[in-house]
Amino acid sequence: MIQCLSVAPGQSLSLSQDLADRMRAGQLGAVVIERVLAPSTCDAIRHQLLQNLQPVGEPLPRYHTYGEVLLMASSLDTYRAEGRRLTETLASFDVETALLGALGIFGGRWPVSPFVTDHPYALYTVRSLGLNGEIPVHSERADWPLMTAHRERLDLRHQFSFYIPLQLPQGGGELILYEQKPEATLEGLSSVEVEALLGPGGSQTVHVEPGDLLVFDGGRYNHRVTEVTAGPTRWTLGGFLAFDEDQLVGWS
Repeated sequence: MIQCLSVAPGQSLSLSQDLADRMRAGQLGAVVIERVLAPSTCDAIRHQLLQNLQPVGEPLPRYHTYGEVLLMASSLDTYRAEGRRLTETLASFDVETALLGALGIFGGRWPVSPFVTDHPYALYTVRSLGLNGEIPVHSERADWPLMTAHRERLDLRHQFSFYIPLQLPQGGGELILYEQKPEATLEGLSSVEVEALLGPGGSQTVHVEPGDLLVFDGGRYNHRVTEVTAGPTRWTLGGFLAFDEDQLVGWS
């Protein structure tokens, strides 16, 4: 059974129960930090992007990204340039401060900061998934060409994913985690094939409200987002986390 935990604003957590350590040990599969962004802020972020920034591309049908996801980027230069455009467009919302504060609750004794080499990496992207769009089953991996620095410095045996829903559809668009050990050969399967192969091994549908932050072990669990069957568009803001020697670092 995949264990999920919700943390309400102001809730006290002892340092002996650091959420990041518990997730790394396999004791937790997902953590929700509640009310990181106000619903009105989520709406305002979406409107700001729609009015002022074009999405980078459409890596999957009806799936668009604002800012560039590292594993899909053509180069570090374009990745960083698109990250700057996104953060400049959303500068008035101070998204990074809100994210780092909430991720700090998850990190506990582990400070959290953006990943930095010669330049900092973008902490987040924003992604939209429209009607009939879905994200196929996958798990987070470290073998992408632009992740050389990550492989050299970080403990990528535990690669966490995080996101804040900005808007959720009335039908579909749900995150499902599967307990069966990740295998690259599972990627690219249809949803029917995935359920037939992975469903019997156990799964967990994770529900998160707009403005809440979800962190889950995307490297440990196969996961997918189900087809959006009724509007509105699914919007999320998020990225990835891994352990450095003395901290947790994030990138998009």
